[in-house]
Amino acid sequence: MSEDVFWKGPREFGVTRWSLVARARGAPSADQDRALNQLCEAYWYPLYAFIRRNGHDAENAKDLVQDFLSRWLQGPALQRADAARGKFRTFLLAALSDFLVDQHRRDHAQKRGGDVSHVALDGLELEQRYKLEPLSSDSPESLYDKHWAETLLERAKARLREEGETSGRPEFFAALEPYVLSDMGDGDAERLGERFGMMRGAVSAALFRLRKKLRKRVEQEVLETLNDESELPGEMEHLFAALLT
Repeated sequence: MSEDVFWKGPREFGVTRWSLVARARGAPSADQDRALNQLCEAYWYPLYAFIRRNGHDAENAKDLVQDFLSRWLQGPALQRADAARGKFRTFLLAALSDFLVDQHRRDHAQKRGGDVSHVALDGLELEQRYKLEPLSSDSPESLYDKHWAETLLERAKARLREEGETSGRPEFFAALEPYVLSDMGDGDAERLGERFGMMRGAVSAALFRLRKKLRKRVEQEVLETLNDESELPGEMEHLFAALLT
């Protein structure tokens, strides 16, 4: 299967995050619920990590994520959301920061998220994942960017994995996948070549092509969060730097 099947240009991909926002703020419908859930599922952990790093305990942070998603996805902030404002990453962080300031002023006796049923976080292992964070002095904003980048990378890897599963050689793809983001050890290419009846050079070439595909999938994910394609190189550089922190 040719690469063109997977990549046809920066605007020929699925629904963007901004178009999901537009769908989410439409009239109540099954399509609106799907859009809301897609937004929540994609970005819940960067939001949670940001709130935890701001000093909130685990239970309060979970409540605040729930409340933010519930209120933001049904309130005036969503209605004001506009792709012309720029990056979805920075828009969402600004909306969360505003929400936290507003929440501080609220009556804490009010039950959070009680009027929304379609934003569900109960099954997500928020705190378990947060406890695996290495000790660091990263700011909440830096941690947010790091996990935003990780989220986009995982989404890109999931797309690539789906393509591999429907390719003509899914077993070969599965064997190569662990090396997409790390170097091969001594003899790994030879062992894969023996297993799949290939020369060492052919294995290395296949891995090179797979890494190129992954970068393009990451670019897809990043483009879905931008309004201006010219921002792509700078956003890619920013997110890769965030991954290395």
